[in-house]
Amino acid sequence: MIYIVDGPDGAGKDLLCSILQKSTGYEVKHLSHDNYERPFNRDLYLSLLDTDNVIYNRFHFSEIVYARVKNRLSDIDSNDVAAIEDVIKQKNVVVIYVTNALSILAKRTKSRGETFVNAYELKIALQSYEFVMNKDFISKITMNLPEAVINAL
Repeated sequence: MIYIVDGPDGAGKDLLCSILQKSTGYEVKHLSHDNYERPFNRDLYLSLLDTDNVIYNRFHFSEIVYARVKNRLSDIDSNDVAAIEDVIKQKNVVVIYVTNALSILAKRTKSRGETFVNAYELKIALQSYEFVMNKDFISKITMNLPEAVINAL
């Protein structure tokens, strides 16, 4: 089984990945969109889908969104996306889109001291995710837990 958890900064991806890890015992692999140590291309994503019993915190969706947010070319094109998503559907990968209101995202990223995206870029990311993640094989959840509950988890 493979889980993919994706969404904008501050949405609750890390928390959901932690919950999934505790219930499945699977390793969590974080594919940060700001990590340029390796190319985030079609071959990388397809090779990652050959692994089982793993939880991916971010996937190709983030590459598409944050390329737009950061005004750069994406390492993948529409043909790559189609190929990656065909494999996701064939393997019955569980894809979860984690989101929240822009005000919550901004508050969480600010409280964590994150500097990768500013409030304006978060707005673009949220709008882009709504478009990119609007697919029938993706489940959408909003992590609206009180901070006390999040900290307790």
